[in-house]
Amino acid sequence: MIVSTSALIGNLLCSTALGENYCDPDLCPQLSHIACNNNGDYGPSCGADVETIIFGQSLVDYIVDSINTKRNETAGGTHGLPKAVRMPLVTWDDELEELAILHTKTCVSAHDKCRNTKRFRYSGQNVYKYTSNGVPLFEELIDDAINAWYDEEDIVKVSDIASYPLRKPSGFIGHYA
Repeated sequence: MIVSTSALIGNLLCSTALGENYCDPDLCPQLSHIACNNNGDYGPSCGADVETIIFGQSLVDYIVDSINTKRNETAGGTHGLPKAVRMPLVTWDDELEELAILHTKTCVSAHDKCRNTKRFRYSGQNVYKYTSNGVPLFEELIDDAINAWYDEEDIVKVSDIASYPLRKPSGFIGHYA
């Protein structure tokens, strides 16, 4: 069994299932929205026995708490980087979760083109690929994913922070940023 979890961590069924027109060009100017004309079926890249696992509230809380713990460490200044001026807490959003589920159902381990909503016009996305022949230990999987994203702090420079997002950073720091 392959468990598709790529976009559920960090961010989260047809084009109007959630009461929003995801094909509206104002949401994603010149880009294709993950939910536009998406019927929620698994994509052609998926295997025959792929399964999407919906997280329960305790796992959602674990994800949010784990991310906020890392953000709090970062806000205090780490690896020679300055303290954050403003670092709000991350909260779970059900609409973004539904969009993340649509993305995982593509079985493509890459960022989608757009997942914006009326409420979150510039929503980000963290992707983590995991393949297994069994059911994973979710807390371990979540810890691995979050640590992988936050390991990008090792390549962040003070100049990246000072000019972000106006100038291309010195390395790939999109998950960390």
